[in-house]
Amino acid sequence: MISLEFSNHIKTFDYKSQRSDLEREAIEKVIAGESLLSVFEKHKLSLEQRRKLLKTKVAYPHKGEESSLFLLSIACGHVDLAKSLIEEQVVDIEERGTVLVGVYKDGGFGYEVGEDVTPLWCAAAWCKFELVKLLAKHGANINHRSKVGSSPLLVACRYFHLNRARQVLLGKPDVPVQLELVKFLLDNGANVNEAGHLGDTPLTAAALSGFKDPSLVAYLLKKGADPNAKNALGFTALHLAAQKGCLESVKVLIKNGAQLGAGDTEGITPLQLACCECHDSVVEWIISQPDCSREWRINALELLGASHATSIDVDDIEYPSEGQSEEEYADDMESIQHGYNLLLRAKKERFEPPTNIVKQVLTPPLTVYNNQVESQSLEELEALSTNHEVIQIEGFLIRDRILGALRSSEILQPLFNKAIVLSHKEELQMAANFYSHALSFRLVSSDTSREILRRLLDLFASMIEKGIQLKTANLEPVHQYILVWLKILTQERERQHFSHFEQQELKWAFDHNLLLVFYFICILSNISAHSDEEAKKKKEMIKKIMDLKLQNSQGSDMFHLAVWDSVIEVHNKVCLKEIFKVPNMKVLEILLQSGGNINSQDHSGNTPLHVLMSVDPKLAIVPSDFKENEGKDYIKWFVQNGAKVDLKNMTGECPVDIAVSEIAKEFLKKL
Repeated sequence: MISLEFSNHIKTFDYKSQRSDLEREAIEKVIAGESLLSVFEKHKLSLEQRRKLLKTKVAYPHKGEESSLFLLSIACGHVDLAKSLIEEQVVDIEERGTVLVGVYKDGGFGYEVGEDVTPLWCAAAWCKFELVKLLAKHGANINHRSKVGSSPLLVACRYFHLNRARQVLLGKPDVPVQLELVKFLLDNGANVNEAGHLGDTPLTAAALSGFKDPSLVAYLLKKGADPNAKNALGFTALHLAAQKGCLESVKVLIKNGAQLGAGDTEGITPLQLACCECHDSVVEWIISQPDCSREWRINALELLGASHATSIDVDDIEYPSEGQSEEEYADDMESIQHGYNLLLRAKKERFEPPTNIVKQVLTPPLTVYNNQVESQSLEELEALSTNHEVIQIEGFLIRDRILGALRSSEILQPLFNKAIVLSHKEELQMAANFYSHALSFRLVSSDTSREILRRLLDLFASMIEKGIQLKTANLEPVHQYILVWLKILTQERERQHFSHFEQQELKWAFDHNLLLVFYFICILSNISAHSDEEAKKKKEMIKKIMDLKLQNSQGSDMFHLAVWDSVIEVHNKVCLKEIFKVPNMKVLEILLQSGGNINSQDHSGNTPLHVLMSVDPKLAIVPSDFKENEGKDYIKWFVQNGAKVDLKNMTGECPVDIAVSEIAKEFLKKL
């Protein structure tokens, strides 16, 4: 984060609220980079009082960031001020804080939290080279590790690209200060191969953040970095450089012994990643190398061509703007045609004498692909040359064959984008087929697959609202995905996490993921069973979910969520589809039929009836059947089905005690 940005956050959110005049005055001085001596003398502060003042906590309410005035001076890059504070012995150069650090990710700028970090760690992350040298000179630990195990060297490499971009934004000469910073850290004892808790080393971080500039990668290799070290996902530096299309870094890594055939945890190689991301220059260079086999070359050209053919830009759909033209459609056609040319090139090479290289496993005919099968000869492929839609399906079939066998999450994005386009065109059933096919790979660890699940459930809700008939069989791939996914979620929830913020984010994610499962039950409850077999299947699906006895971070189970959830903010509930709104009688009935406990209690001791009585029937966001009679029908249903009206929560309250509606309160008393 650049200094001006950081100090403006502090000014806006922190120092004017609940601060003494002394603290406000000191914070102003630190932000301005002015000496605090005048403040010390004006208020006649002793040495201990000065030290206490410097420990004043300043914060930006984003994820709990909290740091001292000394860390603030480091963030603002005030070398002279920091030097005077150190020399006056009023600060601890190894003090710990929690800070917000700017990062480059997903093609744009973002932030992440550094927890339990020191001034030198912060100076390295923010590329304050003079401050790093100052702190190191006074004995600061150059190998301090944050709560998640990242060292100053690791963060300096991770934020390398961001800091280079920052120089340009601030109008400074593009001097490679970042590289000098890394050199300084290594010359002063930093470990070039020390990994963070997710296995990232300075080299893998540099490969990801260095992008088109290979200088940092080359220097780390020169200093003994292991070119084949893997992170927790099995990615080497070569994987990351190839994925980002950084050809020069790819060349440097391979020259220094990086293994081109190394697979990640899914088995995907750097070459395949470059193909999936449509980095032609990287792919062409790799397959031109003398040690690249003919079969590798053919498979790479096929995957690259298939990836171009299925490269679908959905930005204009997701983020529409005025005056859109037909050019976006032409761009898609150009990409498909380029993909076809690559596929043609691969096919010709596959059937070159003296020997043909035959495909071993083909994707079987699938409804989602109109039962089309992959072309087997040059003549069959040439017959597709004028049909762009069929060429695109050919691309999907090839990607399914290559990436599906690896169970690689790279397979998902084109399927996702195709579904978005079809949904935009109101071809809802076809869109649902593509979403369902993507989920059928059960890549539950992928964030993309979770977004696909969310979109598919929303699409199913739209189809139901439009009167499109769904069958239980339509939901079977989703149900199978959810069962596998829930087991993984439960394991993640029980896993030890190093950072408080990781734990908080995990809790938040689990609660929202559980809502997706609830929405799946909402969809099921709105599908009519046309036979006893289908009705039985519906109950079995829900029972398998209920048997997992899942609760969110507040202890709410599916019965609680069917009455109300406190996870989604009230203003966001307005956007919910009608069938997802709560209280939801259809869901309550199917949960009861599937063995749900109507008297289950959350961590506060509240039963679903407690929660129901706390819902205001006058809210605009509640369904109409609950507004009628102020929820009397719901209350009556609960009591008739065994809800205990005398169960008390942790504060000793029965459901009637927390009723927000007087009418509902009196009604419950009479039952």
